[in-house]
Amino acid sequence: RQMCIRDSVKKEAVRQTVTFALRNHKDQDVTVRIKESLASGRKSKWNWEIVNETLKHVKLDSRTVAWDVPVKADGETEVTYTVQYDRVIGKDE
Repeated sequence: RQMCIRDSVKKEAVRQTVTFALRNHKDQDVTVRIKESLASGRKSKWNWEIVNETLKHVKLDSRTVAWDVPVKADGETEVTYTVQYDRVIGKDE
């Protein structure tokens, strides 16, 4: 897992780009599940949205996403995604 870019989009938003490089040393194709926890939920002050990705994600719950990544025998696959976090402004802030 490598975080490539972290950028402030605007005052109340941040974008983060992450890349995973997966290597398969087996002599058969495999599928690897990547799971990521993103900052959101009832107590979080951030909402998230995946704005770019090289492979479609599956949303497991309000703060967890996953990618099922096929990796060829003796091959390598990269998965990159960009998530935008928007700050939630409450009445007491």
